Amino acid sequence: MRNITASAFLFAVLATPTYAFEVAPPGQIAAVIQDDTGKPLPGVTVTVTPNGATKPQLVITPADGVVKFTALETGNYLIKCELSGFFTLTLGPIPVRYGTTGADMPRLLKISMVPGAVQY
Repeated sequence: MRNITASAFLFAVLATPTYAFEVAPPGQIAAVIQDDTGKPLPGVTVTVTPNGATKPQLVITPADGVVKFTALETGNYLIKCELSGFFTLTLGPIPVRYGTTGADMPRLLKISMVPGAVQY
């Protein structure tokens, strides 16, 4: 009887679906930064900060204006875009959930910056 019980227990453990032990992939934010005419803006400092946190992630946009922030914890984030000659733009809260990758990933954020100067 012990062999049958031990075998049944071992089978139950081995038959447990593997997804029960997997960790959900982290979330992402992806955006294209462009001017008011729709052209990509290189050189924009894009900062993503979790709400209530002081640990921002910072990226400078390349020529195509596309930025990606990966491995984000679940929560709400603020996005700040800065470029000389343009008004600073702050967006948020942007919700991020685990597993927002691939087909589940929200569409690319399109962020338009307006030319302007700081007036004193």
